[in-house]
Amino acid sequence: MKKSTMIMFILASISLAYADHNEHSNHHSYIGPQGPKGDKGNPGQNGAKGDTGDKGETGAAGVDGKDGLNGKDGQSCDSQTKVIGEIAVRLHDSRKFEVNAFDKYDFRGGRNHEIGLRLTYKLGKSYEEQKIERLEKIVSQLMTVAHEPRSIAIFPIQE
Repeated sequence: MKKSTMIMFILASISLAYADHNEHSNHHSYIGPQGPKGDKGNPGQNGAKGDTGDKGETGAAGVDGKDGLNGKDGQSCDSQTKVIGEIAVRLHDSRKFEVNAFDKYDFRGGRNHEIGLRLTYKLGKSYEEQKIERLEKIVSQLMTVAHEPRSIAIFPIQE
């Protein structure tokens, strides 16, 4: 389909170019000379100028804030409770540091509330680190018992 469209386009272009080139032949495609330029028309009239309006009155001064920047009572004008959803992606996690990229969306305001990076310094040991240490102690005790010459039978305990 693309080839047939391209061939039709090329044939149409060639025929138009041939028609423009053949101006002096007696075919129906002959275009006569351009006629003389017409006379310039008279300019229109301007409308009447309107009256100047009256000046308005100056409004009353605001209360507890300059230009409404601090709200009605001089407090932040954004005192509405926010309903926020947050998405965080962990970029790096080590024993003492964690780096997250986050985006907080304000559902009431209908816009992103905060976007940024969060660096967390971890104090103390996490639950997982404490659990791993306990399990390592148990495994090392089992390894020492398993290497003793006496035989030991270990039975699983059901919880």
